[in-house]
Amino acid sequence: MTVKINPDPTLQNNLMSFGFEVDSGWLPLIKELIDTLNKEVPEDEIEVLQVKEKFAGLRFYVSGASEKANRIISLYETYSYHICEHCGEFWTAKERVSHGWYKTLDDKCAKELGYE
Repeated sequence: MTVKINPDPTLQNNLMSFGFEVDSGWLPLIKELIDTLNKEVPEDEIEVLQVKEKFAGLRFYVSGASEKANRIISLYETYSYHICEHCGEFWTAKERVSHGWYKTLDDKCAKELGYE
Protein backbone atom coordinates (compact mmCIF):
# COMPACT_ATOMS: atom_id res chain seq x y z
CA MET A 1 0.00 0.00 0.00
CA THR A 2 1.37 3.40 -0.89
CA VAL A 3 -0.95 5.65 1.13
CA LYS A 4 -0.59 5.35 4.90
CA ILE A 5 -2.91 6.88 7.46
CA ASN A 6 -1.32 6.57 10.90
CA PRO A 7 -2.98 8.90 13.42
CA ASP A 8 -0.49 10.41 15.86
CA PRO A 9 -2.20 10.85 19.26
CA THR A 10 0.47 13.37 20.30
CA LEU A 11 -0.28 15.55 17.22
CA GLN A 12 3.46 16.12 16.73
CA ASN A 13 3.78 14.35 13.37
CA ASN A 14 0.31 14.69 11.88
CA LEU A 15 -3.26 15.69 12.66
CA MET A 16 -4.96 12.44 11.62
CA SER A 17 -6.09 11.80 15.20
CA PHE A 18 -8.90 14.20 14.31
CA GLY A 19 -9.86 11.96 11.37
CA PHE A 20 -11.17 13.38 8.12
CA GLU A 21 -12.39 16.87 9.00
CA VAL A 22 -15.01 17.05 6.23
CA ASP A 23 -18.70 16.27 5.93
CA SER A 24 -19.77 12.86 4.65
CA GLY A 25 -20.49 14.05 1.09
CA TRP A 26 -16.77 14.16 0.34
CA LEU A 27 -15.89 10.74 1.79
CA PRO A 28 -16.38 8.93 -1.57
CA LEU A 29 -14.15 11.56 -3.22
CA ILE A 30 -11.43 10.98 -0.60
CA LYS A 31 -11.68 7.21 -1.00
CA GLU A 32 -11.38 7.58 -4.78
CA LEU A 33 -8.35 9.87 -4.32
CA ILE A 34 -6.60 7.34 -2.10
CA ASP A 35 -7.45 4.48 -4.50
CA THR A 36 -6.11 6.54 -7.43
CA LEU A 37 -2.88 7.32 -5.59
CA ASN A 38 -2.41 3.64 -4.74
CA LYS A 39 -2.96 2.70 -8.40
CA GLU A 40 -1.10 5.52 -10.17
CA VAL A 41 1.93 6.01 -7.89
CA PRO A 42 2.48 2.69 -6.08
CA GLU A 43 6.19 3.44 -5.77
CA ASP A 44 5.52 6.50 -3.54
CA GLU A 45 5.47 6.13 0.24
CA ILE A 46 2.78 8.68 0.98
CA GLU A 47 1.77 9.49 4.54
CA VAL A 48 -1.44 11.43 5.03
CA LEU A 49 -0.88 14.26 7.52
CA GLN A 50 -4.27 15.98 7.48
CA VAL A 51 -7.55 15.91 5.55
CA LYS A 52 -9.92 18.85 6.00
CA GLU A 53 -12.15 21.45 4.40
CA LYS A 54 -10.72 24.96 4.07
CA PHE A 55 -12.47 27.86 2.34
CA ALA A 56 -15.00 25.47 0.75
CA GLY A 57 -12.36 23.13 -0.72
CA LEU A 58 -10.78 19.83 0.18
CA ARG A 59 -7.25 19.99 1.58
CA PHE A 60 -5.31 16.71 1.50
CA TYR A 61 -1.92 17.24 3.16
CA VAL A 62 0.72 14.52 2.72
CA SER A 63 4.42 13.83 2.95
CA GLY A 64 6.50 11.64 0.65
CA ALA A 65 4.48 12.41 -2.48
CA SER A 66 6.07 12.70 -5.92
CA GLU A 67 5.22 15.47 -8.37
CA LYS A 68 2.78 13.09 -10.09
CA ALA A 69 1.03 12.32 -6.79
CA ASN A 70 0.80 16.03 -5.98
CA ARG A 71 -0.84 16.67 -9.37
CA ILE A 72 -3.42 13.95 -8.63
CA ILE A 73 -4.11 15.44 -5.20
CA SER A 74 -4.50 18.90 -6.71
CA LEU A 75 -6.97 17.55 -9.28
CA TYR A 76 -9.14 15.98 -6.57
CA GLU A 77 -8.98 19.14 -4.49
CA THR A 78 -10.34 20.98 -7.56
CA TYR A 79 -13.13 18.39 -7.94
CA SER A 80 -14.23 19.14 -4.37
CA TYR A 81 -15.37 22.63 -5.39
CA HIS A 82 -18.09 20.97 -7.51
CA ILE A 83 -19.32 18.31 -5.06
CA CYS A 84 -21.63 19.06 -2.12
CA GLU A 85 -19.66 18.46 1.05
CA HIS A 86 -22.86 17.59 2.91
CA CYS A 87 -24.59 15.08 0.59
CA GLY A 88 -22.20 14.43 -2.34
CA GLU A 89 -24.47 15.96 -5.02
CA PHE A 90 -22.60 17.26 -8.04
CA TRP A 91 -24.86 19.29 -10.32
CA THR A 92 -25.73 22.38 -8.28
CA ALA A 93 -22.86 22.36 -5.77
CA LYS A 94 -20.98 25.63 -5.48
CA GLU A 95 -19.22 27.76 -2.90
CA ARG A 96 -21.57 29.27 -0.30
CA VAL A 97 -20.85 31.65 2.57
CA SER A 98 -22.71 32.13 5.83
CA HIS A 99 -21.41 34.29 8.67
CA GLY A 100 -17.86 34.03 7.34
CA TRP A 101 -17.94 30.21 6.95
CA TYR A 102 -17.32 28.82 3.47
CA LYS A 103 -18.70 25.47 2.26
CA THR A 104 -19.38 23.80 -1.08
CA LEU A 105 -23.06 22.88 -1.02
CA ASP A 106 -25.84 22.06 -3.45
CA ASP A 107 -29.02 24.15 -3.47
CA LYS A 108 -30.98 21.82 -1.16
CA CYS A 109 -28.24 21.51 1.49
CA ALA A 110 -27.46 25.23 1.31
CA LYS A 111 -31.07 26.02 2.15
CA GLU A 112 -31.22 23.34 4.86
CA LEU A 113 -28.01 24.58 6.51
CA GLY A 114 -28.75 28.31 6.15
CA TYR A 115 -26.24 29.10 3.39
CA GLU A 116 -28.65 30.71 0.93
